[in-house]
Amino acid sequence: MADMERKARLAQSFPTEAMRLPHMAGIELEVVIAALSAGIDGLCGVYNQPRCDANSVGGKWIAKEMDRLGGLREMFILEMKHREPTGNPDEDEEAIRIVSSYEMLDCGSDIAEVMEWMIGRKRKADEAARNTRRAA
Repeated sequence: MADMERKARLAQSFPTEAMRLPHMAGIELEVVIAALSAGIDGLCGVYNQPRCDANSVGGKWIAKEMDRLGGLREMFILEMKHREPTGNPDEDEEAIRIVSSYEMLDCGSDIAEVMEWMIGRKRKADEAARNTRRAA
């Protein structure tokens, strides 16, 4: 599914969060993504323990909550992926790292496609940084 279709589907599932996304700074996106990832990891750690019965009410709730947090994280990452670079090299590098690691590790995306996106994004980020320095 194309990114924009995924983003629209996720916006329907999470309308309140989708309305807030355009108003968030890049660093805020990074913080929320880190928090969602930590929440998913924590739930996954409990879910994968032998004492957690995946078919019990609690196990099903944990699985559903992991899916919900995963959808939110995906929506925030897609927002980050399609934003223009800020001109701040540190923020732009962090955005590239977050998006590329998510795409390769969590989504199993084609490495060549991710590398192509990373190179293109890095070029845009470098140009934005140059423009920011010129304007200053």
